[in-house]
Amino acid sequence: MVETVNDLNVELALKGVAARPDQPQHFMRVQPVGAHVEIMIGEDQLIATDNAVWLQEVGKTLYPPVIYVPQDEVTVPLNRLDKTTHCPLKGDASYYAFRDDELGWAYENPFEFSDALKGYMAFWPNKVRVVITPQ
Repeated sequence: MVETVNDLNVELALKGVAARPDQPQHFMRVQPVGAHVEIMIGEDQLIATDNAVWLQEVGKTLYPPVIYVPQDEVTVPLNRLDKTTHCPLKGDASYYAFRDDELGWAYENPFEFSDALKGYMAFWPNKVRVVITPQ
């Protein structure tokens, strides 16, 4: 039975969930997609990987799931923008563009409890086409 915030943090961690230590009701789960993922913009393939992960976040609401891909497997040059935002669950996000169009973000130095995102990036779903092929 969960009686304290610390108890809740421990229970969530045992289930593979990362939670904010100060507000464990704001949490996320990261798990492998388990399929081949391609991210396309027009005819340009940004990445093809078997190492993508789903992130499901619960905070003020249940947010739509997001696919994160290994940043070092992106095959086109992305330009880092002079833009950052802060998430109290994940840390500071840096933003990236392809051909001067902002396409995605990464948490390059996420909080310790969110380190599953280190080395991964995500793309705006309205700007790219995601192709998921079962393995």
